[in-house]
Amino acid sequence: MIDHLRDGLANSASALQAPLFTVPGASDGTTQWKAETFQLVNWGGFEGRVRFHFHPGATLISGASGTGKSTLLDAYIALMMPSDTPFNGASNDAVAGRARNAEQRNLLSYLRGQTDTTADDSGRQRPKVLRGLQRSTWGAVAMTFIDDHGNRFTVLRLYHVPASATQASEITMRMATYEGTLDLADLAAHAEELFAPKVLKAAAPGLLTHDSYTSFAARLHTRLGIGANGDGSKALRLLVRIQSGHQIRTVDELYKEMVLERPATYDAADRAIGHFDDLESAYVAMQTEQQKAVLLGPITQKYADLTTARATINQIEAFELDAVGDGPLTVWRLRREAAILEVERSANRSRWKLNESDLSVASEVQRGLEGELTATQAAHRDAGGAQLEDLDNQKKQSLLRREERLTRRSMLAERTAHRANRWMTRDCSTRRSPLPPSSCPDTKQHRASCTTDARPYATAPFRCLSDAKL
Repeated sequence: MIDHLRDGLANSASALQAPLFTVPGASDGTTQWKAETFQLVNWGGFEGRVRFHFHPGATLISGASGTGKSTLLDAYIALMMPSDTPFNGASNDAVAGRARNAEQRNLLSYLRGQTDTTADDSGRQRPKVLRGLQRSTWGAVAMTFIDDHGNRFTVLRLYHVPASATQASEITMRMATYEGTLDLADLAAHAEELFAPKVLKAAAPGLLTHDSYTSFAARLHTRLGIGANGDGSKALRLLVRIQSGHQIRTVDELYKEMVLERPATYDAADRAIGHFDDLESAYVAMQTEQQKAVLLGPITQKYADLTTARATINQIEAFELDAVGDGPLTVWRLRREAAILEVERSANRSRWKLNESDLSVASEVQRGLEGELTATQAAHRDAGGAQLEDLDNQKKQSLLRREERLTRRSMLAERTAHRANRWMTRDCSTRRSPLPPSSCPDTKQHRASCTTDARPYATAPFRCLSDAKL
């Protein structure tokens, strides 16, 4: 009986290991891939790195509202689908397939762990987040698949969110694939380097980075065998619709929501409506900002003036000019004066020592020169220098007497010449002149004066003595 019970338990265990769902024709001779491990880092309410291991047969995810079921599905959508794919409808109170607004869940809110919105002091709505508030943060999503032969293949996306990011386009994203199992915790050190491809490849040899979703999807679809004849994208879109969480009430709704492709005109209409909504929002925002600028324009200058005035007042009050006694300014002035005097005193002391040294050297030189002069004078006297000095003095005295006599002679000559001129200029008629008139210095001048009563000069009893020599 015990053996029978053991065989029953073995058969039950085998039944549990068998896949719950099979695709005819795919089980025999066809490699099937299954999700093995799902990794999240800083995604929604999951802080840090979190791992989910899936059962080889089937895994049921259950939980109360708000426990993170939709967050896991949205993480899978963010990993496998294009970045513009809406998250499932159960996570947002919106119709499936329509783009979400800023108040609903999006990539930025998931990475920062937004839980609610609060009003700030100015009344503006601010997101209440678990991380990334006024600082950068990062997040990642990865799924490891395993095939029937035990081969593993990991698909991952890495995100870096700067502190100033306000929309998803400002997030740095890296898409990569890896043959084998990759632990996202090993890549945490490269978040500040924005997960540069070169750094990632060095950290995980064999890792392939993809610059576009097209390249990423091609690798994903080919390696995992998703879709036939290049219909991998359609297969994933159908999976997203199934995961959207909406109840299907009719067959018509089933075909419209899960089988038929959504007409492209719907997307075009949504884009047109969204474009007009954006234009209207931009216009309203421009009007509001213009009104703010007009109203608050002078405040900036007035606030700057107020700040400058307060700073000036604080500077003036810091000196305590009105304080009784020695205020900071007086103390600073005295200290500054004492410092300057101390510097000058030190400099004067140094110069005094230097001058004292120079004076000592000069005095020594002077004494030496005076000794040499005394010795030279004594030697000069001993060699007859006294007689030469006497002769030089006699010479000087003789020159002085000569100059004196020349001066007296010159004065005597001047007086003599003066008297002679006076004697010669007297009237020639008062003197007898035996000489003819032609012998006078000025014949024409004296001719008339050397005649008396119009008589000829020859009868005059006097002669002119203008030529007389002393």
